[in-house]
Amino acid sequence: NGKLRTDNSDVLKGYARDLVISCAERCGLQVELNDGNHPIKLSDAPMWEEAFITSSVSIIKPIEKILLPPTDKSNPLCCDGGSSMHVLWSSKNQSENNDNANDSLPKWKALYKEIIKATE
Repeated sequence: NGKLRTDNSDVLKGYARDLVISCAERCGLQVELNDGNHPIKLSDAPMWEEAFITSSVSIIKPIEKILLPPTDKSNPLCCDGGSSMHVLWSSKNQSENNDNANDSLPKWKALYKEIIKATE
């Protein structure tokens, strides 16, 4: 939906994160810094177009999948290191649902290019 949402209270406010936030508007994204009143919820995952992390080494890295362990205590694989994981969100599913997927650059990649340009 054209928004970059990030928590602003319980995260490391690093250099790469600051670069992404400062370049986001130039890439057509509205920055929404969560103040704790509107938390980013896992139940909102179907609405996420992209997800990424920032780090000092990679600057910005796309997330392909978000996996969660099963929560059913009767399941023998639950909570004991079993390999049965639930896919909460997948970039593949999002690109299949996005009509403009082939028409535009992913936002994370546009942000990366803008960051490189801004730091040269």
